[in-house]
Amino acid sequence: MDNLDPKITKENIDSILAFLPYFANRDNKFYKIHQSKEGVFMDPYDYSGETLRFIEKLYENNFIICASWTDWKDMAAKRIENPRLIDSDNLQTLCQILTVIVRNDRFCSGIIANMIDRGIILRILQRINKIKLETRQ
Repeated sequence: MDNLDPKITKENIDSILAFLPYFANRDNKFYKIHQSKEGVFMDPYDYSGETLRFIEKLYENNFIICASWTDWKDMAAKRIENPRLIDSDNLQTLCQILTVIVRNDRFCSGIIANMIDRGIILRILQRINKIKLETRQ
C-alpha cells in the first residue's frame, strides 16, 4: 500500500472496509428518530450500535483528521451535491469528507443519517475499497 497516507495503514483500511457490507445492506436500521418531548431538548437521532462503532473506528484508524475541518466544507458540499466526484477522490480527500460529515454532525444532528440515506457513506467506502484494490497491483 505504497501510495497511502503514512498514518493510514492497510490494517486501518481493512478495519473501515469491514463496514462496507453493513452500509451496502439497505435493510439495516442505521438509526432511529425519537420524537421530542415538549420542553425537553434531546438529540432526535439515535444511531445504531454498528453505526456508532463505525464512527469510533473512523477515529481509531486515522480517518478523522484533527485539523480545521471547516476549511473543507465547500469541497465536501460539492461531493454531496455531485457524488460522482467521490469516484475519483484520493484517500486524503475521502478522509477530509468523512471528517466534515462526522464533525458537522456534532453541531447539526442528523448529518450522518442524511449521508447514510443519500448513499454518500457507502460511496466513500466503495471508493476506499477501489483505492485498496488499485494499490495492491
